[in-house]
Order: sequence, then structure tokens, then C-alpha cells
Amino acid sequence: MTKLMDSRFKAGDNFYDEQFYRCYERIGYPKQWIDEGKGYAPSDSYIISHPSWYLGEMPAIPEISIYDLFKETVKKYPDDTAVISFDKKITYRDMDIMIGKYAALLKDLGIKKGDVVAAMLPNSLQHWVAFFGAAQIGAIHTPINAMYQEEEVAYQIEDSGAKIILVLDLLYERVKRLKEGKKIEHIIVTNAKDFAADDAVIFQAVKPLWDIPKKKIEGTFDFFESIEKYAPLKESFKCSPKDDIALLLYTAGTTGRAKGVMETHFNLVYNSISHFHAAEKLLEARKKVNYSIMPMFHTAGYLLYPLPTFYQGGTVIPMPLFDLEETLRLIQTYGVNVLFAPPTLFIALMSREDLLHKYDLKTLELTIGCGAPVPPAVQKQWQSLTDIGLSNGWGMTETNSGGSMCIPGSGKEKADSIGYPVYAEMKIVDEGGHIVPRNEQGEILFRGLQVAKGYWNKPEETKKNISE
Repeated sequence: MTKLMDSRFKAGDNFYDEQFYRCYERIGYPKQWIDEGKGYAPSDSYIISHPSWYLGEMPAIPEISIYDLFKETVKKYPDDTAVISFDKKITYRDMDIMIGKYAALLKDLGIKKGDVVAAMLPNSLQHWVAFFGAAQIGAIHTPINAMYQEEEVAYQIEDSGAKIILVLDLLYERVKRLKEGKKIEHIIVTNAKDFAADDAVIFQAVKPLWDIPKKKIEGTFDFFESIEKYAPLKESFKCSPKDDIALLLYTAGTTGRAKGVMETHFNLVYNSISHFHAAEKLLEARKKVNYSIMPMFHTAGYLLYPLPTFYQGGTVIPMPLFDLEETLRLIQTYGVNVLFAPPTLFIALMSREDLLHKYDLKTLELTIGCGAPVPPAVQKQWQSLTDIGLSNGWGMTETNSGGSMCIPGSGKEKADSIGYPVYAEMKIVDEGGHIVPRNEQGEILFRGLQVAKGYWNKPEETKKNISE
């Protein structure tokens, strides 16, 4: 086992050992950044992660599209289960066929590289097909919050320039005027029941989606009926990973209207790989099974933890809405071992100790809070009730989810910490932008290869907040 390196504060120049340089050279980290970081004093509020702090070795990052990364998994594990949605399973091979058919439909509807395609769906197989189908042909996927009302939807469609939207039929009324007003060219619809087992367990929270009868909507394309008319597209577009945008996520930040954050193919490939290898040895006995509750209009809906799970060949269970007992049933039934969720989810589970002990949770190995800090008291209670560690992380849309993480089993866990940057750097600065000594308050500045390309059509905002 690799010896755990002390913090730079304690280790001094010994921190920069052969393992450190080998890792950062392998992943293509700029030497200039490392040299700049070495210029800070050990007493300054600056940190760059050491590779010994993680539970797997970070490989070189392939310069490919996020779809081609998924395709590599399809080749390795064609018959393994990729997704379980409403108790219905689909293999990697069959999911890739579905993606190829959707990509062919988009291409036939005139979508080209660089065009934006929207999706207004809860977490579902259809949403993942939409994401990878757009990526296969070089289109840009922009997910819209399923809770948005008509005006908010219209703003994102107009700002992004999306040409097509895939929408849950229940939400059709919120988008139909966009086509009538020629703000969008085509609407594709799908029903919650379109991909579900005949004997699916339908929990109370999802009944409003489930009880809507499926009906034909004039002037739209039915998702599954339409893609069945196409042979799956075999080829994928020629990608320039650090330049080509795969995902356009809208984030409100603290002021003004939502801004579109441009996530490149490299961003998504980098964090899919880094997030997996950061905790790899926790799950070496079997593949990941990820209960995916974080919404897909949010960065965590992609990288905490579905995309790293697809990279490893595991199984993603997309959850459209939270239900306490359904969560426990899914963990037990399908052997869920990875759970990233807001603190409120863990608090809700612990509020029903009777149910918590009714179900077998022994498969759970990696539980991390996201979206808000997990108080130490909640971490302690979760550990005592389940014998599973619960820790924190920090990130934002601009860092592609996990900017920093406190990995259970790393030897560096601390209940009141957001962890350490994921193969990246952080420092704390004062109002003048000057680095502050350790243990002083200030603003976090983050630097790493996972930082987004910038804000959509907002060069000044990009220059101000995201710089090289």
C-alpha cells in the first residue's frame, strides 16, 4: 500500500515526490501551475492534492468525446446492466443501440455539430439516451429543470438557441407555445411508463407521473415510436475534446438570471475518470451500483455518480423523485453501493429507524453528502445506525461537480471538512485577491483541468470568473 503523504504544511518540499510528479505529468497538468503553487509558503492557505490521498491510481486522460468513453464500456461489458429504470433493466449493448437510433433521429431532423438540443425530463433512461445521443453527433445537450414554468423554460430555450426539446408529456403544456411561436423547431415527447417493467413498484411520490394516461400529441414526435424507424448511427463525430461543448448547464449563482455553463467533452471525461479512481479501492470486489437521485438539470446529476459509474461498467438507477421506503427497497433489491445525496435524504432515512433496520443495507460502501454541508452530528448518527461512513464534498457547476471530496478510507477523513481538491488546486484569498494564512477566512479560488470552458455567450462574465 502506498504511504500516505503528509500535508504540504507538514511535509514541506518532500511533498513534491516522484509519485506526485509522475501522476500530474500523466494527466497533462500544466507544469506552470505546479511551479506557481510551489511559490506559496507552506503556511499559506493553498493546497494541491497528493495522489496518495486517493484510493486508486489516476490514468492518463484519453482525448475522446464523452460518448466515445461510454462506447469503450459498451465494448468491454456489452451484456452487463447499464440502467435500471422503474425496475426494468437495459444492457450496455441495448442502451447503445437506443442511443444510436436517437442520434440518427436528431441528425435526420437537421441537428449538426454545435447545435443545442434541450431535454426537460426527470431522471430516467430517456434522459440518458438524450444526453449520449446528442454527444454522439457533436450536439450540445442542455437539460431544463422539470419544475420550471413556461417563462423560465422560454428563457433557457431562447438563451441557448436550442432547436429541439425532448419533454415529458406531462410537461408539454409548458413548451407547446415555443413551437407555435417558432422559438423551437421540433418537440419530442415521452411518457414515464415508456420504459418500465410490467411489474414495476410504483411508489407514492411518482404516482402523479405514472397516472397520466399516454396519448398522442399532435405535432410532436413520440420518442420510442420515432427512434424505432431508424437504424442506429454507427459513427460518432470527430471531437476536439477541450474545445467542443457536450453539456450546457444553467446555474443561477447568487445574482441575475441563470447563466449557461459550457462543459466540454474533456471536462466530462476527466471528471468521470477522476471521480471513479478517487474511491476505486472501496469497490474493488464488485462494480458500482449507483442510486442516482441528484437531478439531471444539475451538475451532480451527471458526475455524482452516474458518469463515473458508466465509465466503470456499473449500473445506474435513475430516480425521478425521492421516496423513503422506495430508496431502501432499491438499495436492498439491486445491491446499491454508491449513494451521493443531500443531507436531507440521510436525515429522512434516519427518521424512520424501523424501516432502516427492516432493509438490508450491507451493500452500501460509499455515501457522500452533496448540495449542502452534512453536519458532523448527522455523519455520526448515520455511522452509528448503519456502520457506514458519511462524509462531505464541495463543488459547483463550473468545477463539474466534485471540486473537492473527503473520501472515506483515505486516512484523511475529517467530519467538518469539505476534503481536498480532486487532482486540482485550491487557495483562500482576501477581498483584494491576496492569499491568506492558514485558518483565516476568505474566498475559495479553484484551479484544475476540470474547470468549465466558460459562460454561454457571456465573454465578460467568463473573463471575470473563469480564467486560465
